[in-house]
Amino acid sequence: MGFWKDMMNARPSKSFARANELHECKVQSSQPIPSFVYDKVFDCEICKVRFGQIFAKDSRPMLVNTEITPSFARSENGVVVCHKCVITFGFFGENS
Repeated sequence: MGFWKDMMNARPSKSFARANELHECKVQSSQPIPSFVYDKVFDCEICKVRFGQIFAKDSRPMLVNTEITPSFARSENGVVVCHKCVITFGFFGENS
C-alpha cells in the first residue's frame, strides 16, 4: 500500500492543504540548504517532488522555519521545501 499512499499524498489538493498549513504556522524565514547537505534531504514536503530525479533536476531544497511546527513536518528544525514551492506559495517569511 506504500505506493498508493504516496500517490494520494502527492495530489495537488494535498499540496495546497500543506502550503496553507505552513502559512498558518507563521513562516519566519526561508534559506537555501547548502549543497554539502543535499544527500540528507530527499523530497519537498509540500509538492512531494524528489530532488535530483528527472522532473526535479533543477529544484533546489530550502529550509523554511516557522513559529509553530506543522503536522506534516519530519523535524522540529524546519520544513524542507523546493525553491519552486517557496516562490509559488510565497514562503519568504519576515527575515528572508
